[in-house]
Amino acid sequence: MSTVRRALWGDTYKSAVMKPPARMTYWYPRPLLITAGAVAAVFATSGQAAQVALWALAVAAVVLALVSSVEGLAMLMLVSAIDGISKGVLPGWFTLLLKDVVLWACLLRWLFLQLQGFRSEALRTRTALYLFLFSAWVLLETANVATGSALAALAGLRSWIGWLPVFFLAYDALRHRSQILPFLITMVLAAALVGLYGVIQQQIGYDHLLRISRNFEYVQRLGIVEGVYRSMSTLPHPGIFAHYMATMLPMALALGLASFLPVSVRAMSLAATVFIAAGAISSGGRLAAAAMLSTAVLVFLLARHARTVLSGAILLTILGYAALRLAAPQAVERISWLFEPTWTLNRILTPLSRGWQSALQHPLGVGVATGIGIGRAAGLLGGGATVSDIAAGVVEGEFGRAFRELGFPGGFLLIGLCLHALRAGVGALAATRPAEYRFLTAGLFAMVFSEILGLFV
Repeated sequence: MSTVRRALWGDTYKSAVMKPPARMTYWYPRPLLITAGAVAAVFATSGQAAQVALWALAVAAVVLALVSSVEGLAMLMLVSAIDGISKGVLPGWFTLLLKDVVLWACLLRWLFLQLQGFRSEALRTRTALYLFLFSAWVLLETANVATGSALAALAGLRSWIGWLPVFFLAYDALRHRSQILPFLITMVLAAALVGLYGVIQQQIGYDHLLRISRNFEYVQRLGIVEGVYRSMSTLPHPGIFAHYMATMLPMALALGLASFLPVSVRAMSLAATVFIAAGAISSGGRLAAAAMLSTAVLVFLLARHARTVLSGAILLTILGYAALRLAAPQAVERISWLFEPTWTLNRILTPLSRGWQSALQHPLGVGVATGIGIGRAAGLLGGGATVSDIAAGVVEGEFGRAFRELGFPGGFLLIGLCLHALRAGVGALAATRPAEYRFLTAGLFAMVFSEILGLFV
């Protein structure tokens, strides 16, 4: 059976076999403290002082990425988690390229290790093949005649494959539980802080951001819908905030249920679960509630312990009540309204239908620079009106958008990549030893499932 698995999925399962080391740390303090310190400095100051704090964060992130693979990866995730703050304090090219620069620093270290004789396991996996095929097709689409300009094509290219190298960084850097577990705990801590601030933001509004910089005026447009505050926390949009919270929620819950962890770590994880869930609710996002429900069920079902399912259900009820108490009633009402079955089904199927109809007319796609992925780059690159005209038929859901921009080849490659990730996750769950560590693998699988759910809307 193991031979068949390796033939089908490469070495995906190696990192799932987790053996506890004699001693280990439970989090990586430097990335979290550096990022939290920079955000605190931004909130405590304004104008140029806030900009200096962000520049200092950028320098520290690059340095850490060059000296440590794991902490550099953590820094990349944390810098991405405060993208909304960066957009308000330093809009423009700095915000557009900050995450990219940190990613490039991580890749530079990864390439340096290859030259030093480090053997990359990620390059030998079946996942790498899917990523290369998808990337190759996206690259071909930059030559599509519908592309408005070369710079706009680069922006569209970045939106599709800019983050794919993270797989290689993470797979090669996080090879053992002594690395994986602290990384996940650090990410859960960060998500809890972001979620808590999201709850506070919904209660106090956005005036404190406007005192830092007038560039935060965009939050008034995006964060208030029909008189209801939709929190976006440190992210640039309530929907992105909801997606982030929904993705991190199952891992926080899995860590809280993992019996092999110290009581203090489990208690912290359960508290983080409340803050993350409350943050997701405060976003007023449909995706947040849907993903929370599905991933919570997945964590319990994949654990394969009846007692855990029962205790987990009770615990989830208590934590859910606490999260609802933290979130504003208006957000809860909005989510309840968004869960109207017909409306939700149309919200999922309409983008798919539009993308499919576009692919029928243009089987090879209409180009990567014609969709919503170019974002603010349209204005920064110039010729925004031209790009806007081309993007008139934009499709918001990622699967529908894939069929529109990348045609049938790109759309089916994206679906194949997602199905492969789910299959690999199921296999990793079955291969995890000892059995109690399946909580972590189940949490990781639920995170992937949540991300794929997000691609529909």
